[in-house]
Amino acid sequence: MARAQDAEALARIYAYYVEKTAITFEHEAPDAAEMETRRKKIFEHSPYLVAEQEGRVLGYVYAHEFYGRPTLGRSKRASTSRVTLGDRGGRKLYAALEDALRGMGVLNINACIAVPRAADDPYLTVGSLAFHKRLGYQMAGIFHQSGYKFGRWYDVAWMEKMLGKHEEPPAAVRDFHSID
Repeated sequence: MARAQDAEALARIYAYYVEKTAITFEHEAPDAAEMETRRKKIFEHSPYLVAEQEGRVLGYVYAHEFYGRPTLGRSKRASTSRVTLGDRGGRKLYAALEDALRGMGVLNINACIAVPRAADDPYLTVGSLAFHKRLGYQMAGIFHQSGYKFGRWYDVAWMEKMLGKHEEPPAAVRDFHSID
């Protein structure tokens, strides 16, 4: 689980994506204090996990509210940043996140992914789409020319994965801190 002392590493990892890629549409990288504020808010009710090697944070993944309405409480949105993890490390992080969400009773996980409009885009590839597809996510929809960064337009894809059975009535979602 991500801790307060990880804030510097989280900020460092995320800064690369903000400054050098169109993976995120933020224009200014948040500092460690802001990353800690974000981590604490998410961690109040949801998992925020890090991958470490020899005490060094290499990547992170977390889940947060999908849309902020009680009726959508069984859905969460996943966010991740990976530096040197590669596909295998990313898979391990996502597996841990999905296990935690299943334990909470979350049934759907959603991912919002920036998509390049040109194959030779220097700031973005289709790698994230392919990664999520390999994990079993399916395309839910694409919003065309929705993000603008580095003087070019990007599409935004939403992908989804079902984590559990959708029974009626659905079981209540448990708080992350109440599960084993």
